[in-house]
Amino acid sequence: MMLYYKSSMTFVEPTLNSQDGHEYWTVAATNKETIHEFFAQLKKHMDMAKIIYVKEENDIDFAFPLVTKKLSKKQKKTLGIALEKGYYSFPRKCKLEDIAKASGTSIATVQEHLRRAEAKILNLSMVI
Repeated sequence: MMLYYKSSMTFVEPTLNSQDGHEYWTVAATNKETIHEFFAQLKKHMDMAKIIYVKEENDIDFAFPLVTKKLSKKQKKTLGIALEKGYYSFPRKCKLEDIAKASGTSIATVQEHLRRAEAKILNLSMVI
């Protein structure tokens, strides 16, 4: 068994153990060098290691990848603008109108996107 930690890399999905005896890992990293370093370590410690595919994405959430996958694009965009503008700061640094203007939508739409996003995040992250 190999133990590997790098703050710039995360496992996006649980390891898949297939019937053919292979393990499939889905990882994400902030840069290609991290992936290459990880792959080099795998080759040192495993009988066989192979990269099946590499996909470059600009929108990776390392903190809550499973939660943010559940958000729609509009919810992610609206939530991102709200965070960026300080809507969740205390005290608030912006109003719904500011987010609506920045996103090019109505206040009611912003409110709906935020409430739905908040509900999804809370339902997925809170265990009662």
